[in-house]
Amino acid sequence: MSLEEYRRKRDFEVTSEPSGDGSHPSQGELKFVIQKHAASRLHYDFRLELDGTLKSWAVPKGPSYDPAEKRLAVHVEDHPIDYGGFEGTIPKGQYGGGTVMLWDHGTWEPLDNARAGMHKGRLKFRLHGEKLQGGWNLVRIRDEDNWLLIKEADEHARPHAEFDVALQDRSVTTGRSLDEIAEGDSAVWHSNREPEAAVAAELPAASKAEPPSRQKRVAAGGAKKQGSASKQVGADAPAPDKPARKKSSAVVKAAAKSAPPPLPSHLGLELATLAERAPEDDEWLHEIKYDGYRLLARCEGEKVRLITRGDQDWTHKFSAVASALGAIPAGSVLDGEVTVVNPDGTSNFQALQNFLKGESDDSLVYYVFDLLFLEGDDLRGLPLLERKQKLAELLADLELPIRFSSHVEGRGPEVLESACHMGCEGIISKRADSSYSGRRTSAWLKIKCTRREEFVVVGWTPPEGSRQHFGSLLLAQHGPDGLRYAGRVGTGFNAKSLRHIREQLEDLQQDESSLSHSLSRAESKGATWVKPELVAEVSYAGRTDSGILRHSAFQGMRQDKAASQVKPERATPTVKLVKLSHPDRVIDSATGLTKLHLAAYYEGVAERLLAHLKGRPVTVVRCPGGNTSPCFYQKHVKDGLPDSVGWIPVQEEKDGPEERYIEIASPRALLELVQMGGFEFHPWGSAVPKLEQPDRLIFDLDPDEGLSWASVVEAALSVRNRLSDLGLESWCKTTGGKGLHVCVPLRPRLEWDEVKAFCKALAESMARDEPRRFTSVMSKAQRKGRIFLDYLRNGRGATAVAAYSARARAGCPVSTPLAWDEVTVRLNPLDFTIQTWPERAERDRHVWSDFYGASQGLTKKIMARVGMKQP
Repeated sequence: MSLEEYRRKRDFEVTSEPSGDGSHPSQGELKFVIQKHAASRLHYDFRLELDGTLKSWAVPKGPSYDPAEKRLAVHVEDHPIDYGGFEGTIPKGQYGGGTVMLWDHGTWEPLDNARAGMHKGRLKFRLHGEKLQGGWNLVRIRDEDNWLLIKEADEHARPHAEFDVALQDRSVTTGRSLDEIAEGDSAVWHSNREPEAAVAAELPAASKAEPPSRQKRVAAGGAKKQGSASKQVGADAPAPDKPARKKSSAVVKAAAKSAPPPLPSHLGLELATLAERAPEDDEWLHEIKYDGYRLLARCEGEKVRLITRGDQDWTHKFSAVASALGAIPAGSVLDGEVTVVNPDGTSNFQALQNFLKGESDDSLVYYVFDLLFLEGDDLRGLPLLERKQKLAELLADLELPIRFSSHVEGRGPEVLESACHMGCEGIISKRADSSYSGRRTSAWLKIKCTRREEFVVVGWTPPEGSRQHFGSLLLAQHGPDGLRYAGRVGTGFNAKSLRHIREQLEDLQQDESSLSHSLSRAESKGATWVKPELVAEVSYAGRTDSGILRHSAFQGMRQDKAASQVKPERATPTVKLVKLSHPDRVIDSATGLTKLHLAAYYEGVAERLLAHLKGRPVTVVRCPGGNTSPCFYQKHVKDGLPDSVGWIPVQEEKDGPEERYIEIASPRALLELVQMGGFEFHPWGSAVPKLEQPDRLIFDLDPDEGLSWASVVEAALSVRNRLSDLGLESWCKTTGGKGLHVCVPLRPRLEWDEVKAFCKALAESMARDEPRRFTSVMSKAQRKGRIFLDYLRNGRGATAVAAYSARARAGCPVSTPLAWDEVTVRLNPLDFTIQTWPERAERDRHVWSDFYGASQGLTKKIMARVGMKQP
C-alpha cells in the first residue's frame, strides 16, 4: 500500500495527525511502534517500518508473550514514518477518533526477506523494544486483512500471567495513561509545530542553571549560604545569561487569580533509583540532594495545595511556602523539596522535624526542581532541561522561601565529590532529555555520600547511665519473609527527641516482637516491643554479613512514608560484558530485584564461580520470567546459545552417541546465559580430562519440615567430625535454601561407582549410629523428624548447585561458601543473597581459596573403616 489510502481517510485541516509529507525513512535500523488506541473499540496498532512507510496491523487484544496465544492482527493502510512519534488525541468525527498512546517503540530486524514475507503472508522478525523483545511471527490466515501475531518460543517467552498488556498501561515516552493523555492539551501532536531550540545549546557547557534574578532575592537565615554552597559544586562554571521573560510579574499575578484550568486528580512523583556512582556523560544534570520532605505544589487559582509523596495534604504545615507560591499562574504544578538549611549550606532534616513540632523558628526553603504543568499545559513530555528553563523563568521574581534548584551539566563524579566535601547527603543525577514519567525510573539516579536509609522501629531498650527515656531503637526492614532485624541505633538523639519519641513508643507498646524471626538472647536483651508503625531515618557506615548496621546514627522520624513501604535500598548496578534486554524486568517479586541486579551479581562473582564451573558439564536452570515463572533445565548445547558457550562431549550411555554438554569457561559465557534467563548453575563433580573420576564429593543435609536450624548446624558439624576422623578435610557452604552442603575435594583417581559407594556407606553408618537424627533413605516417611544425608549427588551425571550460584527462590539467595567458625546457630543462610553480596565479598575472598588445592583421596583404609568391602 502507499499513503494514498491513509490521506484519503483524514482531513488534516481538522486532525493533528501527520500528513506524511515530511516523512523520511530511517537511516540504518528499521523502526517499529505499537500505539494503544482508544477509538470506538480499544485496540493496539502494530507498525513495522518497511519501504518508507509503516506497515500496520490493528491487534484487538494486543500482543502476548505466550506462544500459545495467537492474537488476531487486522492488516490496515500504511502510515507515514513520522506517525511513529504520534501520541495525543484524534478529534471526534475523524477517522479513528480517540486517544493514542505510544505503548512501545524500538527497532526490528527481519529474519527472512521481509518483502517476500509480506507477499507470501508470513513475516519472521525480532523486536528490540522497551516492552517487547525477541522473535515474533505475523502469519496471514485467510485473506489480505486477517493475520495472526505469534510469539516465538525463545528466552523472552512467558505465560500470559507474567505479561498482561492490560497492566502495561503507561506511555513509553511520557509515562502517561490514556486518561492523562486525553486530559493534557499539550499532548496533542501538531505536524506543523516547530521544535523549540534545545536549552542545552543556549547554556555554557557544564554550567550551573540559576534563576535569572537570584541576585535580587532577599536572603534569610542560612538560606543564603545554600546558594553559595551550590556554587562550590562546579564553581568554575560561568552563570548562564538571563533568559527573556515571557510575562511580567503583574501578568503572572493576574493569571493566578483567573479560573484554574483543570489538573489531573492524581499525579505520580518521579522517583530516583539508588546508584553506586555518578554518571560521567554530559547528557546528565546533577543537583544537590536535599534532606527534607518531597512536595508537589498544585497551584489552582488563589488556592495552593502542598501534597506529599504519600498523597497527604500538608499545606497547613508549610503555609508560608503555600503563600509564597500564590503568584504562580493557575493550573501549574511544581515539584520540589522543603527543608531547613544549616549555616554551612547543608540541609538539616532534624531541624525540619523541630520546625514541624513548633520547637524552632528556622527558615524554611522550598527548593523547586521541576515543572509538570504551566497554566494548564502538560509539560511532562518535554525534556527535563527545557522544563527547568521554563521553571527558572517562572521563579525569577519570587522571594524566599521559594528557591530554584540549580544544577551542573556533566562532570558527575566531580559534582559528587564536591557535594560530599561540603557535607551534603549526596546528589541527584537526571538525564537532561528525560520526560517526567511519574514513577521510579533510571532516568533519575540518587548517589549518596553516606549510607542512609529508612527503617521500621520495632522496639526499644532501656536507658543506661545518665541517659533518659530509652537507650536504643530496634530497627527492621521488610524482606521476602516479613520484617528482618537490622540492628539498633543509639546515637543522634537530643533531650527533646528522646522524650518525644518515648511518648510515641509507649502508645505503640505490645507484648511480642513483629519480626519474622527470633533474635539471639544478646540481641533481644531488655527489649520492649512496639507495633511496627514508626519510620526512622538512619545513617550508617555499612552492614555486617547478616545485614546488621554498623556505626549507625539517628537522623529523624519520617512522617511522609508508611512503615509497610520500608525496604532495603538497592543501588542500580552496571554490567559491562553484555547488553541486557529488559534489564528492569523484575525477577523476584518478593524484593523487586531485576534482571540487571542478577547480571551485575554474576559479573561481580564470575571469577570465583568459574573456579567451580570451568571444564565441567553444567546444567543451567533458566527462568526467563523470573523466579516465580516456569523454569526449565538445560544441559545440552542447542541452536540459539551464544558462541561464547562451550561444550564438552559426554557419552550418556555405554554404547550411545556422544552428546554436547554445556561448558561455561568465561565471564562472557556466564553473562550471556544470564541474558537468556540463566538463573542457577549446577556442575558435575568431575572435570575434563578426567570426567570419569570425580574430584569432589558432596553431602547434602536436607532437614525434614519443622526441624530447627540448630539441628542442621549440628548435623553439618557431625559430618565434618566423621570425615576428619577418616583423615578427610571438608568445607561447608549454604545451599541457598534451608540446608547445608559439606564438600570434600579429592584427587581424581577413583571411578564414579566407588566414590558414590563410599558416600552411601558413610551416610548409612551415621544413620545406624544416630537413627533419631539421621536417615540415608530419601523417602518422606523415613525422613520424618530427621535429616536426610543425601549422598545421591555423587553419581555420574548428578549435579549440585555451584558455590556462588544464585537460586531461583524468594529473595534470590546464594549458595555461599562458609568458614567452619561461621557454621553456628546464629547463622541465617537466607542472609546471603545477590543483594547483600557486596557486604560479604571481601571476607569471602579467603574462605574457600584452598578448596581445590587440597591433596587427599579415598584410600582402601578409609573405605574399609566405613564398612566398604574391597574387591
